[in-house]
Amino acid sequence: MRNFILDTDWGEDCDDAVATRILLRSAKNGEINLLGIGINTLTEYSAPSLYEFCKKEGHIVPIGIDKTCPKTEGANRYQPRLARNSDKTTADFKNAVDLYRELLARANGKVEIITIGFLQIIEQLLKSEPDEISDLSGYDLFKSKVEKLWVMGGKWDGQGEREFNFC
Repeated sequence: MRNFILDTDWGEDCDDAVATRILLRSAKNGEINLLGIGINTLTEYSAPSLYEFCKKEGHIVPIGIDKTCPKTEGANRYQPRLARNSDKTTADFKNAVDLYRELLARANGKVEIITIGFLQIIEQLLKSEPDEISDLSGYDLFKSKVEKLWVMGGKWDGQGEREFNFC
């Protein structure tokens, strides 16, 4: 069975909710093994709302969040609604890099990472040092455990255009 980690900017765009729902349902149906989800943006409601979304889908997975990134405030419509009845706060969730190191170190077999959004968690993972989770550096852990890295890219065909998630 294929192992996946989802890395998402879990914001107001529908791509994150749709991708998350597809992976959660595939995992719930026994078609894949969804090891965990990392959030690469930080709002007051990011992690609690994703937790509640997973709960409503009937498949709870470990969630980590990049607590080092700047907190963003936006016109997010669904996060507050999902999180309003949650007993969770951002403090209840692990740092995403630590979560990824744990998931990769414990994984039975190779792992595929799907990233939708910003790439700083992947960067921080690659730069991470050996620790109590694994005596491998992040680069070596990634090299030994990650079979594929799926990266959502955007529009590159215009002169001088830059892809938002990469810039």
